[in-house]
Amino acid sequence: MLWLSGNAGLGLVFSAEQASFASGGALDSVPYLAAALLLAAVSSFTAGFFCSRLGRARRRNALIWMVALLLIVGCLVQADVWNRMPLWYHAAFLLSIAPLCFFGARRGKT
Repeated sequence: MLWLSGNAGLGLVFSAEQASFASGGALDSVPYLAAALLLAAVSSFTAGFFCSRLGRARRRNALIWMVALLLIVGCLVQADVWNRMPLWYHAAFLLSIAPLCFFGARRGKT
């Protein structure tokens, strides 16, 4: 929910970049990519935070499954747009998912 609404907000601010990308163009606007990475970081942290609020017995398994699913989906999406975005973006996006989820979970433990 957070990612979808944030991405819609990015579309309002960076409408030309999103329109170009939607029509098959490359996306190399550093301000847009930086904003998208910030949104991904906040989303990963928040996902870990709320996952840690599950019952104690389920917390660890849920977190591991969530991180695995986020990485799988993230890899599939990044593979689909691999040639249309810079390597630094792909690396930063994928390498930040797990640490930010685990950090969010640590901050959310009760």
